[in-house]
Amino acid sequence: MVRQLAVICAVAALTPPCWGQGHALAQSVLPNGLRHLHVTRTSVPLVAIEIQVRCGSRLDAPGKFGTAHLLEHMIFKGANDQSAGDLDLVVENAGGVLQASTTRDVMRFSTTVPTAEARPVLEALSRALRTPALPEAELSREKGVVLDEIATTANNPDVVARGRAFASVFGPGPYFHSPAGEATQIKAITREDIARLHGERFRPDVVTVVTVGALPEMEARTMVSECFGAWPKPQVGLTAPDTVGLPRGSNSGRSDNPSVSCLVFAAKRSAGDSNLVALLGHLARMRISTQGSARVTIVSEPLAD
Repeated sequence: MVRQLAVICAVAALTPPCWGQGHALAQSVLPNGLRHLHVTRTSVPLVAIEIQVRCGSRLDAPGKFGTAHLLEHMIFKGANDQSAGDLDLVVENAGGVLQASTTRDVMRFSTTVPTAEARPVLEALSRALRTPALPEAELSREKGVVLDEIATTANNPDVVARGRAFASVFGPGPYFHSPAGEATQIKAITREDIARLHGERFRPDVVTVVTVGALPEMEARTMVSECFGAWPKPQVGLTAPDTVGLPRGSNSGRSDNPSVSCLVFAAKRSAGDSNLVALLGHLARMRISTQGSARVTIVSEPLAD
């Protein structure tokens, strides 16, 4: 049987979507530069929270691939006024589960909790993001966890295909390596490496807090301001360009470009799979053609045994 594998990856900067009547997207920026997006939905007494920090694996230093991923893990390991595990405890006592992930561009922290518990969860997240303790003993343990994650996903077809897609389209550079890191480099990452990345990139002007749920707009805005407003406004500019990557040959690197870049990667086992490649490209163009000026890149190559 012919095995077929395809991954669609998209990097998009879109105009705000239409949320429908009563679901308008409200945007605000705190004086320190932190951005807040809110949608009021009163159908259930819950609030979904997601915090994005523009601190992804593209900022990993050569020879230290995996630094951003380890920093994400260490956010859970205590802050100046929290012990390891306290952040999870606050979220779980509120009825939620805290999820986190690191991509090439951003770090994400998300949960959903009852409306009445949103404030304590946001307060705990604010402390963890601003002042992580980064204990050395916890770092040693988390290196083992990250190495296990890398080993577990090494034979995952989706992960392999996605990695080959980025390598083919972006070429050598910050988007080449996996956000998980390189197993051979994880042990070389020090607490100082992680603290340096946190000091350079965990700043309010690269943070977006998203809240969706049973909160009026002004109440949500006030809550976010009170939880994150004391985060000092940066006095210096970013040490690295704050733009997303584009495929080789692209001449626009601005992160506020309203176009959509879509990459279709198809690994094929036979010449007959060319129909699959063409279909994926067609579907991708149909999917995004109404959301901006679409640019679809197709990468196709044989998949080795």
